[in-house]
Amino acid sequence: MSYRRKKESIVAKITEGFLEVAVDAALIGIYYNMEFPKYARNQRWKLGRETEERLGKVNYQTIKRAFIHLKKKGLIQVVREANTLPKITKEGLKRLSSLLPHYDKERVWDGRVYLVTYDFPVSKNNERNVLRDILKKVRCGMLQESVWITPYNPTEILKERLSGRRVNDLVLISSLGKDGTIGETDLSELLTKAFSLSEINEKYLDLIREDQERKITRDQFIFRFFSILKEDPQLPFELLPEWWMGERAYELYRKYVVNREIATN
Repeated sequence: MSYRRKKESIVAKITEGFLEVAVDAALIGIYYNMEFPKYARNQRWKLGRETEERLGKVNYQTIKRAFIHLKKKGLIQVVREANTLPKITKEGLKRLSSLLPHYDKERVWDGRVYLVTYDFPVSKNNERNVLRDILKKVRCGMLQESVWITPYNPTEILKERLSGRRVNDLVLISSLGKDGTIGETDLSELLTKAFSLSEINEKYLDLIREDQERKITRDQFIFRFFSILKEDPQLPFELLPEWWMGERAYELYRKYVVNREIATN
């Protein structure tokens, strides 16, 4: 491939990446009635700073292409009235549900905490990596290299996702009561360490402080809240430390969206 074509290919990939981010951010922005730059006559939408950062500071044309792409894919329906944001279709809502983390208000818990341990030989490095990815996705926190912890029973999910890999006999799942300990460390300390709760809580606390001091806009708050929620393991409320600020941040989020949340199963 010539240098020119290679350069064009790289530029195309970067542009495509910007468009993908712009499309997702635009869909979120429409749903939450955020401000966007105008991309057509008689539509006065202003791009906020946080949204601009989220879009990777892409140019005007990228925003326009994002809205065209949303319409083409049937994710939005353009309204003819001036100064009115497009309406999101059912397909658009499904897309949103896959983009945004969901705040679990129920968090059903069986009262036990589960330890997942494994010992894979070097020949099964690939299977080890697959297992780690699964553990992260099913809300497990790492205590040590081959020791993970979770309050949500992972037995069936691991059995299903590891099916056919012939490693089930190398993975051990054991359980503790909510008053259990490992060595001299109690359950609260274990969970705080495994899930980096102190660091996540500090982010929630900073967000709440900035909101109280009016240092961020509504749009910025929503984006920041979702970015933190994505890291939040959403442990059962009974297991959260007294200093946890996640619930307070969620209450503020609800205030900003006026009880407008995506219906998720």
